[in-house]
Amino acid sequence: MGWIVFLLGLGLLLVLMELFITPGLVIGIIGVLCWIAAIWQVYELYGTTIGNWSTVGMAALLILMVIWGVKTNLWQKVTVHTNITSKSNEIEGFIPEIGMQGRTLSTLRPMGTARFGDIITEVSTRGEMIEQSCDIQIIELSQGKIYVNKI
Repeated sequence: MGWIVFLLGLGLLLVLMELFITPGLVIGIIGVLCWIAAIWQVYELYGTTIGNWSTVGMAALLILMVIWGVKTNLWQKVTVHTNITSKSNEIEGFIPEIGMQGRTLSTLRPMGTARFGDIITEVSTRGEMIEQSCDIQIIELSQGKIYVNKI
């Protein structure tokens, strides 16, 4: 009996975690498998009538827990509420422009660091490798990334 109660409780906990905390299906599937194992044991040990009541009881308990979680805003208490508002390569006073020339500070494989005047920033190539201390030129600016070619 203790094993059955453990599996039912664990299954409920895992399914609720799946619904309110973690994305994906793995934890929820493990929770449902715990329930299936527990209810199968109830049917085996106690018969059809008790098994049916256990199944209905677990379904009702799950529904009540979901309703309680939604009404109490449970997910608001366990989730992160900050947004990332910064962009990569956002350096005060530095406005990269196509054609601007600089020098690599590290090997670009395809990403690395480069210096444009007094500003050090992250740059990327279109796949090719550029050695350290090579002259480069900005060829594209896209979604906060600076793409360069070797001069």
